[in-house]
Amino acid sequence: MIKKQVLSIALALGVLFSVCTPTKVMADSNIDVKDFIEKSELNKYIDDEKSVESLKELSKNAVSATSSEYYVRYVADEDNNVAMDPKKYTEEEYNEFKNTEEAVNELTNITGYSLNTTPERSNSWIHLRFESYKAPDGQYDFYIFYDWKNKPMWTGKDVISLGYTSNITVDTTSVRSHHTQLMNNPITSEPYYSSQDYNYLNNSNCKTDLNGIAFKFDLPSSPDTWPAFYNGYMTAKGRFSNTQHTSATMEMAYTHQQIGFAYNIQDAINFLTTGKVEIKMVSTYDVFRAADEFLRY
Repeated sequence: MIKKQVLSIALALGVLFSVCTPTKVMADSNIDVKDFIEKSELNKYIDDEKSVESLKELSKNAVSATSSEYYVRYVADEDNNVAMDPKKYTEEEYNEFKNTEEAVNELTNITGYSLNTTPERSNSWIHLRFESYKAPDGQYDFYIFYDWKNKPMWTGKDVISLGYTSNITVDTTSVRSHHTQLMNNPITSEPYYSSQDYNYLNNSNCKTDLNGIAFKFDLPSSPDTWPAFYNGYMTAKGRFSNTQHTSATMEMAYTHQQIGFAYNIQDAINFLTTGKVEIKMVSTYDVFRAADEFLRY
């Protein structure tokens, strides 16, 4: 039986912290915004017209920015039962883990003896990153990026979402998401590329509410021997509801479906006034949560 685990973590804008001990954080006043934009995950999507427009807009208007990120690992046993590693990995830890796996696999190919006690594709990684940008007029651009570093062990209909308290007002007409899939035929080396784009008008894939936004998207399946890569993002423009508000609770949630059942995003996701995202999906899934007290900066 595939195990369902919920990893609840809090993701400060630049600092990882516990849900039990909320931390107030602000943007680094010494940050080089131009350099920050050049290193943004958004640069992965320069083949997408809207992404390029967003990069130009940020380069023109952003005066400060923040970000935070983490890596999460799925582990499967020989029966393909999946469990989520509770450890939150940094980029450095992820790279060390990946380099070790590659070295073991290379030695196995040379000697013909397997030194890995776990089956092939036993580890599956996802990288999640939050970015926010502030314009001179007080408007914020929020981005949530996801990047599967290798093929997920299970593919279905995933959801990426952002919840927030009433101290934040989001322009729902600005809400959109972009998702890409790249598969490679190992025999012909021919790549297969596809993408999905949604906005606030796509009711079957997008839910907007006074306290949150969410996008449902497909992780297309592929033959087991085919390498496949999935990544994308969601974005929205928002601002504090009035000048008296100095902070707001925000929660990012990435819901990864393991056993697929059809579901309606309007019913599966609920946004609470506390800023939390409630998942009511009739399926087997994992939820990655990241919450923070977002300070005006």
